[in-house]
Amino acid sequence: MGILTPIGYKKETFSEHLANIEKRWKARLEDDQFQFDFNTPEGIHNESLTYEISALDEEILELSNMFNIDGAKGIFLDYLQKLLPVEPRYTGKNANGLIIIETDVELVIPKDTVVTAGTLEYKVMETTILNSVNNEIYVMAVDTGTEYNIPERAINKITGFNVSNIYNPYAFTNGEGLESDSDFRYRLKNAKNKSATATYDAIKTALLDLDVVSDVIILDPKTTPATANGTTKIIVDGTPDRKIAKAILDTLAAGINTIADPALDYHTEEFLITKKIKTAITYNILKFKSLKIKVEVLDVNGEKDSRWTKPIQDELIKYCDSLGLGEPMTYNELHSEVNGIDEIRYAKVYVLDNSENPNADYQLYDLEHKFDIIETQKYKLSRSDIEVVYV
Repeated sequence: MGILTPIGYKKETFSEHLANIEKRWKARLEDDQFQFDFNTPEGIHNESLTYEISALDEEILELSNMFNIDGAKGIFLDYLQKLLPVEPRYTGKNANGLIIIETDVELVIPKDTVVTAGTLEYKVMETTILNSVNNEIYVMAVDTGTEYNIPERAINKITGFNVSNIYNPYAFTNGEGLESDSDFRYRLKNAKNKSATATYDAIKTALLDLDVVSDVIILDPKTTPATANGTTKIIVDGTPDRKIAKAILDTLAAGINTIADPALDYHTEEFLITKKIKTAITYNILKFKSLKIKVEVLDVNGEKDSRWTKPIQDELIKYCDSLGLGEPMTYNELHSEVNGIDEIRYAKVYVLDNSENPNADYQLYDLEHKFDIIETQKYKLSRSDIEVVYV
């Protein structure tokens, strides 16, 4: 049979089913060379059995797709009105409100007495004694729906009683119909998004508790449109370790599907869920990019000596650390960070970027120039990447 995965049911092909049955025959007969002969009774029997199992697998896949609000088969929610985990459709609300009944004699109005507004019927909610002092009574629509929302003074008749006057002093506005397909699906998807967000927070918390992880980034189709639907990329700034995957596994409340980013160093760990079912967790190690920077200090307030080296390096590193995943470094910012230091009157900033040309050398750039990186990379600078000279 097929297996359940974090993104739904994965069915097996006819050949896979047949191969599985054949393996069981080999094990039972203790003969690794055994093969079905479809001209024999057992071969014909097992071929027929495989057709039935394949048909059943298709039905299970169909059922799985019905429960998937991200797939086309989700339209069957209109029929099932439920999803896994079970979430009922809102069934609507009965409009209700206050009515005034004026009478010259004391009346006992039993529960469920009908009052009407045209063709719409409402029932008295509780048995009530009416007299010259107490003339208020509460009624509720006999059915759900917005059509039972009525303006004030729409109710004008009560069944079985003669009264001087009857009316509703206020409009009825709280009737609601059966939750529509669009509202139901929106609510379910919104709940799913909240669940996924909570899961992401749990993953980040669990991973940041590990001594081999210093930061975590999670990408999904909502935050990064290039990410395939139904998948999630977990990017870790840290050292590869199986306990990273184990921590992710322990927090997969929303059943997210973790995938690899081919541009990064990715690791996949398998875990046995039951005796027959395995699950795989994939995480990616954050890939950093660095530039070489040379700062020529031409003029300062005071003497030109190495006292300015550390402040220059600190400002450039701080700027680099402020950049997000996939965010380019700009030459204008590099230039501004250095020349924005109060004591530096003028300095030239040279950059060595050999990402496209291995033989590149230090050079000046236009202020508008950007040093681009891929969306799953991040810039990182250390003091060894920044040379400061005084001329």
